[in-house]
Amino acid sequence: MIEVGVDIQSICFCSFDNAVYRSTGRSFLRCIRKNWLFSNTPRGANASAIIYSIIETAKENNLNPFEYLTYLFERLPNEDIDDMSVLDLLLPWSEALPERCKVQNH
Repeated sequence: MIEVGVDIQSICFCSFDNAVYRSTGRSFLRCIRKNWLFSNTPRGANASAIIYSIIETAKENNLNPFEYLTYLFERLPNEDIDDMSVLDLLLPWSEALPERCKVQNH
């Protein structure tokens, strides 16, 4: 197995400046410790960091991460990814996301 040294703060797209984000960061780190063992290459570690960042950003924007990822995987293959206006509609804070991606408050 190849050892990969990864500096979480250099690849994580969130700020750890206040308690909410520190708490999120801790849960993120607890979650990935075991899973990171399977990232045995730098590309695998980078891919994992991107997915975890998308999931955490979805949670912070009150989205269901599974539904949001499913939506992205359905839409992205059919979109022009060079068109930033199209990508803006797919971001977790976009008002254009379907209701199925949003967490339902009961």
